[in-house]
Amino acid sequence: MREQPGPAARSLALVLAAAVFSAACGATATGPAPSVVGPKSSTQAEAEASAPLAGGGTLEVVVPVFDPGLPEDESSEVDKGVFPELRKAEAVRFAQKLRLELESTRAFETVRVVPDAESAADLYLRGEILHSDGATLKIRLTAEDASNRRWLSETFSRKVGPRFFESPRNAGQDPYDPLFAEAAEAVADKLRKLDPERLAEIERIGEIRFARSLSEEAFADYGGWRNRQFVLTGFPDENDPMLKRARAARVRDRMFVDDWQTWYEGFSGEMDESYRQWQEQSLTEVLAHRQARNEAIAKAVVGAVLVAGAAAAASQGTDLGTAGAVVGGVGAIAAAAQALEARRQAKFHREALHEIAQSIDAEMAPNVMRLEEREVELTGSAAEQFRQWRALLREIYAEEAVPDVDL
Repeated sequence: MREQPGPAARSLALVLAAAVFSAACGATATGPAPSVVGPKSSTQAEAEASAPLAGGGTLEVVVPVFDPGLPEDESSEVDKGVFPELRKAEAVRFAQKLRLELESTRAFETVRVVPDAESAADLYLRGEILHSDGATLKIRLTAEDASNRRWLSETFSRKVGPRFFESPRNAGQDPYDPLFAEAAEAVADKLRKLDPERLAEIERIGEIRFARSLSEEAFADYGGWRNRQFVLTGFPDENDPMLKRARAARVRDRMFVDDWQTWYEGFSGEMDESYRQWQEQSLTEVLAHRQARNEAIAKAVVGAVLVAGAAAAASQGTDLGTAGAVVGGVGAIAAAAQALEARRQAKFHREALHEIAQSIDAEMAPNVMRLEEREVELTGSAAEQFRQWRALLREIYAEEAVPDVDL
């Protein structure tokens, strides 16, 4: 007969069971365990979503307003179906689109839209519009870091499906978005291939180049141009008063550029609806023109065949040529009519975009900057106000570099 455990053994078993239970409770009380399979906890998902990519997330990026791809004589482009004011509006819109896609990669510390490539940054992404007609968008994107080293120079294109705007699931969607997502991912992929030492060097170069923009003489010993690339030859001590003043100016510069992001966001948002309508009507016009052209070509081919056969049929009194021409021309006429209506609709929305685009180069509301004991008013377009701001930063830096002397 099996011996039953005594009271002491039973007590020990209870103590061990309690300890195991307590340990299990303690494990759950300290926080959720990482999921291996199945849905992640909300805190784990949020932490992963906000975490930057490994090895990145420290570079400051600027996206200058795109080059609209217009020649000096803009009037000649209208005959080619390129409308200067629309292109200028697209130049701002596409820069903002690229900014949003770059931010979604979580590969960079900040991404900002600026009027030109003279702003301080670690990485510059310059875009140029090569073609845009509602049916196809083609851009060239060039990425260069603060050392002037080129990361990439690639062409990205996107063709809009003929039934894109008819699909309910595309409601409110921009058919060009995948292009900017692809471009942003290409830049992020280049970043992933850089080692931490190179990333740190790019940041130091960006810092020295900004400092040299304030006072080239004060920071001349820390770097210079060699074979069209900026090379560091040293770096100031962290307690260097000149470096501290330059960093204080950089903070002011970031705040100024951040304030302008609201304007770029508002401009892009204001043209959303009109631009989408223009895209849809322009796509219809392009497709209708294409159909009319194809119908005309088909008619010409059929006509040539019928003319060849007409002589043989003439002795029998058959009017094949006239019948073929009528049948062949019906499709071309219908397509041409559709193209004309689409052009009329596209013109209406293009004019609305023209009015919005005029604000790009127009004089904006004065920007009053409060800096310590004085106020400064910046006026003109965005590009002009940025130039005035950079001059103001140099002026302030020079004033702060001169010590106060009691007379």
